[in-house]
Amino acid sequence: MIAGIIFKVGQADTCTNIRGNFRYLPVDCYQQQSSRNTTWFVENVIKYHRMVENYVSTLLDCGFTLEGLKEPKPLASALKEPPDLERYTRYAPFLVLKAVKR
Repeated sequence: MIAGIIFKVGQADTCTNIRGNFRYLPVDCYQQQSSRNTTWFVENVIKYHRMVENYVSTLLDCGFTLEGLKEPKPLASALKEPPDLERYTRYAPFLVLKAVKR
């Protein structure tokens, strides 16, 4: 059995410069795993924050062997249009894990 798992960072509060352009995503209380209210396309979206360690440990504890871990980034050609994709070079918006059941 192969598990392909993709976890996405939700639209979080962002820190911007004086022109309102994206600068970075603040990371706060990273080790506090919990549900969090946020705005992601609509208001009052509940997201569940987990540490990377939690995802990997859960797979291993359930008898999976981790075969891969990726944090994709935009291709250089994709950074030309639209310009706001540059923000995804500042943090990893996705975590991709490949695991096989032993």
